Amino acid sequence: MIVNAIIEILKGSYGPIRRLAFDLAEKMKLQHLFSKKLKLAGSEWLRSFLSLRSPQATSISLIIGFNKPQVDIYFSLYGDELSKTPVSSQRYLEYVSDR
Repeated sequence: MIVNAIIEILKGSYGPIRRLAFDLAEKMKLQHLFSKKLKLAGSEWLRSFLSLRSPQATSISLIIGFNKPQVDIYFSLYGDELSKTPVSSQRYLEYVSDR
């Protein structure tokens, strides 16, 4: 199923992504606003999903800052913050589908 979805995506069709998102939400019993009739995530959800993955230019100073000690410090701080205010996958899915 995933191999076929990847092949369709490479051909330029995003239907498989929308179907996989719907199937995952159903399997995980997450509340969602996807179409149960079509068994697809909505086009708004797809736009939000794809916009999260849009490449952006990176400055040389930012690239230089990506070294192991700096990345370790970042993820240590990030982990501390996540433990203070955990975000559930349900809450994230609601946020993304509301955009």
